[in-house]
Amino acid sequence: MNAQVRGLPVADGGELGERLVYALGCGALMCVSAEDAGRSASAVETALGELGQGGLVRVAAAEPGTRRAVVEAVNAGLHPGRRQSLPRSLYEAEAALDIELARRTRPVMVVHAAHRLRSEGLLSLYGRWRAADADRRPFTLVLTGTGQLERVLKRPSLEGLRSHVHIRQHLGAQAAAGRVPPARASRTQSPGGEHGAKPATGAAGKGAGARAVPGPPGRTGAEVPGYIHEEIASQMFHPDGRVTTEHAPAVWTLAHRGYSGSGRLDIWAYTSKSAALRAGAELAMDCGLDEDPQARALFTARAYTKLLERYEATHPDTHLLRVQAAFLQDPGS
Repeated sequence: MNAQVRGLPVADGGELGERLVYALGCGALMCVSAEDAGRSASAVETALGELGQGGLVRVAAAEPGTRRAVVEAVNAGLHPGRRQSLPRSLYEAEAALDIELARRTRPVMVVHAAHRLRSEGLLSLYGRWRAADADRRPFTLVLTGTGQLERVLKRPSLEGLRSHVHIRQHLGAQAAAGRVPPARASRTQSPGGEHGAKPATGAAGKGAGARAVPGPPGRTGAEVPGYIHEEIASQMFHPDGRVTTEHAPAVWTLAHRGYSGSGRLDIWAYTSKSAALRAGAELAMDCGLDEDPQARALFTARAYTKLLERYEATHPDTHLLRVQAAFLQDPGS
């Protein structure tokens, strides 16, 4: 397949075309950004047309980009020009979308203004891509938006999505005149991201699907002294009033199980309990609690523990958002 995009200079148009050819060949997840969100989406769709790629599924979700809005936008992209009903349950609606995507031949999903989507909306898209990659015919997912997209993907809840972005390209100012300047494609390792991490141990790490998110570049949390602290492991209260306290090395973790990853349990390690609580509070707000007046008040008051409790109280019993110490085990013991 010719990777050159007609209408663009050979040295410039070839860059975007070649990367799209690669993404289409392996069903990759790709990010394309520009100063203007509309330009990034139009450049991708123009390039796909020049490459003779059919099966375009255009996704333009209504703001504020909730999970429901994304599901409806994917459905509209699969059935342009006609209304196709979906089950009321989001789980059932997403399952119906997975089945429909599996019926298509080499579909490519282009998401407009992805930087404006909430985390839950992006996780729904990631879930469709992962479902196809695991069980059905894989498809290419292209997230387009402004440069803010990279910052959005750094949210803790989106680490899994970010670690699977195989290609990134930013279109410079010349894209406004139809020129796509060369940009360096960035590939990340999968599934551990750009730098792997070992799963955290302890109560939060138990159960199938639990995994830890990478720590600082080149080092796992367990190898970084600032992550490990002596915490109270047990206390025994004696009849004479004495208290025997045992300490053990531990890492403070944030555990989350929500709509993403088919109920997968994600675990992040932090240098302190306060840092983990702050990250958990931000994740709770990203997952929809920013519309809850009580949650907003708790966040403003920095009552992060109560905010995490609010998340669990307003979500299904299978969901989890909790900070706790994961005690390290000595392999030789």
